[in-house]
Amino acid sequence: MVLTLFALVVRQLLLRAIAPGRLRYQIAPSMLIKYCNKLRQLLHQVLGLKPENEVGHKLTAHCRRLQFELFLH
Repeated sequence: MVLTLFALVVRQLLLRAIAPGRLRYQIAPSMLIKYCNKLRQLLHQVLGLKPENEVGHKLTAHCRRLQFELFLH
């Protein structure tokens, strides 16, 4: 299966979200909130992209439905 540019961008965004989750007990809560807000901004930009195929459209729809649960602090 060939990953489209859209899928790669979403994957990178989700991978960026994993790192602070692993360190959440070592980082100040205020820093986690800032990081979470930045991830939400990036997600908003990603959702503005136009996917190239049906799989991308489905991924966009899932991300839109889950956007408020994706990055919790």
